[in-house]
Amino acid sequence: MKRREFLMVLGGAVMARPLMPRAQQAAIIRRVGVLSGAPENDPVVMKTMAGPFQQELEMRGWQLGRNLYIDYGWEVIGERARTTAAGLLRLAPDVVLAIGTPGTAAMQRLNSTVPVVFTVVSEPVTQGFVPSLAHPGGNMTGISNLEPTVGAKWLELLKQIAPHVTHVAVIVNLPHRSLRLKR
Repeated sequence: MKRREFLMVLGGAVMARPLMPRAQQAAIIRRVGVLSGAPENDPVVMKTMAGPFQQELEMRGWQLGRNLYIDYGWEVIGERARTTAAGLLRLAPDVVLAIGTPGTAAMQRLNSTVPVVFTVVSEPVTQGFVPSLAHPGGNMTGISNLEPTVGAKWLELLKQIAPHVTHVAVIVNLPHRSLRLKR
């Protein structure tokens, strides 16, 4: 599996294995699992999945119903994350796209062999999903939606546009540590 190809379709890419010539590719059927915290009828998510996500796959020779099947798990939060992830794994996907922390955490607990590409996860190293973003190892890789040092940049920009601000509150979801910003 090539990590860069994955990330190209998913925010970027979804390929479980390197691309093959089109004649060979048609004989191979891939199954992609998608875990999302959004409800199934969320118009933004549906537009993204039916639009850029599937279009990018089609540009790479993967056509729904012909050589590609996508199974979705929706509203993956709380205990539902575990049951939905387990159900998705029973379908034997070639790769799983985990959108959000609950789905990523569930896949990590339940699976050590199926490749998982995560996105919309803050601090994947701190949360223990991967040892590092540069060298994720194991069966998990992905994109972090929040790099820790970006907070300092946000404060710098805030001071530029509102120099008289003296107190700032930051609310983040960091389950393994707490964060306090001081003036």
